[in-house]
Amino acid sequence: MHDAIRLNVNTEYFADKILEDILFINASIQKIYGSLKNNSLLIRRNVYYHSMMKLKEAYVHFLDELRSTRSGFGNSFEHMRTKFKLILENNLKDLQDIRDFISGTETEEVEGDTISRDELHYLMSPMEDSSNSLDESGEYTVSDAKL
Repeated sequence: MHDAIRLNVNTEYFADKILEDILFINASIQKIYGSLKNNSLLIRRNVYYHSMMKLKEAYVHFLDELRSTRSGFGNSFEHMRTKFKLILENNLKDLQDIRDFISGTETEEVEGDTISRDELHYLMSPMEDSSNSLDESGEYTVSDAKL
């Protein structure tokens, strides 16, 4: 799309298609971003947030390019100027939210990814062995049957 708006063509022929594509892409990005925000248990969520940030940055750049005077399509979409401005503002707000989320989770990952010795021992112990258990003090006890 970015290359399409740079072409030196008669904008009357392609303006409707470009407009449909812009609105479709915006709706798709918003739907995916909404799903990403609502799914807090998604594995590799930070990676997807980084990808979404790059996508939104490219889309904002595209909208800026479209609004500029360098684009011949800018004049064709004069009636959509307020809609494009709203789309641009929403994407910029989303970008800030994404950056805040990413900066907040990068510090949490360091703390949240550590596993204690007791947790590791519990995770590595066989499931059918019910004789090993934690007592009230958090220490493992072994039943007399194994001794």
